[in-house]
Formats: sequence, structure tokens, C-alpha cells
Amino acid sequence: MKVKIFDCDYEKDLEKNLNRFIEEIEKDGMAVKDIKYSTTHYSHTYSFSALVMYGPDLVATIMRQAIEGEEK
Repeated sequence: MKVKIFDCDYEKDLEKNLNRFIEEIEKDGMAVKDIKYSTTHYSHTYSFSALVMYGPDLVATIMRQAIEGEEK
């Protein structure tokens, strides 16, 4: 399992970064296991953070192996 931490000043930026990251890891055969979300307020600014836990997409791997086995 791996983790990636995001921290943005704007909620929409965090959303865009998370969606882009999820698309990238899915292309690499990985899947999101969990996301922890947090907001923090410092004087006049907000911070929007997320910790993404991800790892190999085992379901996709098993399905791919089953399909390859049927083709042989």
C-alpha cells in the first residue's frame, strides 16, 4: 500500500488534483483503497487536504488473468 498527500488552498483545486491522480493510478493498474479528507482554517485562509491510500487493483488483476486463461 502507498499513500499520497494533497494540500490545496481551494476546494476545487483539491478535487481536480484528486481526480487527475485517480485517473493516472488506474492506468497503472492501481486502485484507491481509502481517502481521508480534512479542512483547516489558519487566520484568514483555509487549507483543504486529502490523504489517498492506494495499491494494486487486485480485482482487475484477477479478472485479467481469468480472461487470459480462457483465451489459451
